[in-house]
Amino acid sequence: KKKEIEKKKKKKKKQKKKRKNVSIFIMVPSLNHLF
Repeated sequence: KKKEIEKKKKKKKKQKKKRKNVSIFIMVPSLNHLF
């Protein structure tokens, strides 16, 4: 059971990274609009 919990934690970390990229992609177009 302990191994399963570790696997879940790893998956969550990966999702967080993806989310950060998405927010960067959202920021870039708005920055382009300013210039």
